[in-house]
Amino acid sequence: MTAPLIDPAATADPTGNAIAAGSAAAADPSAAAAVVPVVPVPAALAVPETYTLTLPQGSLLATTALERVTTAAKGLKLTQDADAQALVGLAEAEVKEAMVAWEAARQPGGTIHTAQVQQQTAAALAHPALGNGDPALLERKTLQASLVLNRFPAGRELVGILNASGDAQRPEVLRFLNEIHDVMSEKALVLPGDVRPVTTASLASRFFGDGPKPATAVPVR
Repeated sequence: MTAPLIDPAATADPTGNAIAAGSAAAADPSAAAAVVPVVPVPAALAVPETYTLTLPQGSLLATTALERVTTAAKGLKLTQDADAQALVGLAEAEVKEAMVAWEAARQPGGTIHTAQVQQQTAAALAHPALGNGDPALLERKTLQASLVLNRFPAGRELVGILNASGDAQRPEVLRFLNEIHDVMSEKALVLPGDVRPVTTASLASRFFGDGPKPATAVPVR
């Protein structure tokens, strides 16, 4: 009896891969050991109800920030206190950077300082006792305020403070200094220590006296 043209065993794997793999494994027993075993994945660690968190020494954060960090850590499903504490450090760094930027913006030429000066200048220009809508009038009022400050040593120191704070054009400051200027223009400014008793004597008597006084009778001896 002649052998069939097609081996029935070959029809189970038309490509012959299984037969070849089996033959290779039989020829090389170490090939079976090269298969990576499946390692079971451990159960995820539980997210704690709270974390042990502390603020850095000298922190700019409020103590309530720790509550917000705890909420964020739970949302991120952090399981370790160290990871949650790292969020505290990140928040602290962001606050310090924001403070540095704010301080720079408050300095003359900074965005906050410039906006404040513009706002106060506009308010002074619209004020009826200062600019009343006239830039030239406001400029004169500003000059008068400057004259008052520069008349006194302490006033000259105050100029630098007002310019640094952005309050030099504040309407309240300009009005007060202009009121002093008006008083100084009307009469000499009375300073502490210069106050003298009020007199009702006439101006002529204060300058020229009361005239000749009657002679005193000399007793006869």
